[in-house]
Amino acid sequence: MRTLSVIGVMVLFFLSAACTTSEDNLTAPPLPTGMSGENGFITNAEQCHTNMRTLAGQAVIFYAENGRYPRDQEEMGMSGIVCPECGEEYNIIGDGDYFYVGCPLPFSPNHGNIDDGVVSWPEEPQTPEEEQNACRANMRTIASQAVIFFATYERYPRDQEEMGMSGIVCPTCGQEYELIGGDDYFYVECPLPFSPDHGNIDNGVASWHDPETDM
Repeated sequence: MRTLSVIGVMVLFFLSAACTTSEDNLTAPPLPTGMSGENGFITNAEQCHTNMRTLAGQAVIFYAENGRYPRDQEEMGMSGIVCPECGEEYNIIGDGDYFYVGCPLPFSPNHGNIDDGVVSWPEEPQTPEEEQNACRANMRTIASQAVIFFATYERYPRDQEEMGMSGIVCPTCGQEYELIGGDDYFYVECPLPFSPDHGNIDNGVASWHDPETDM
């Protein structure tokens, strides 16, 4: 088995309607939907690559716990992660010792695949700006999964492990994110031990996001 990379490089799935209401009328905060950062632009392809990396990383954790790879996203608790261009979940093949995840775009070329740990797109060292954008994309992924967790349990997760996302780390420092979750509030922050870090998402509002300019 080849070891799959767990570190994400850009993310994610955005919910078109991020509000989820329980019987107690609790409402999940909106997800950050900004595509552009202060110093760069996250393309659909980059987001899709990060989604596939996240799924591949979680498949490795699933393998470690179950002795085989998951058959689909639902089995590893990752339903709702979709290609940002077509809105479909990923094409997954999993069995005892093999795992494949592919972009679901119905035309060619799509955004690629990860075949048993090998990515189909060119890999290059990341610049500080790319690491910053990757970290922010990771935080968006964590935020979106926290909203899905809320829809199921009517509260937010206390940490990454509780929602099955252990191993998602800041690409600069390699540490897991600082996550605070309660009945009706969640907060996720970059773990960089120096300032400025890569920012935070406070109850659905990203610190690098300007809602007046984002469409």
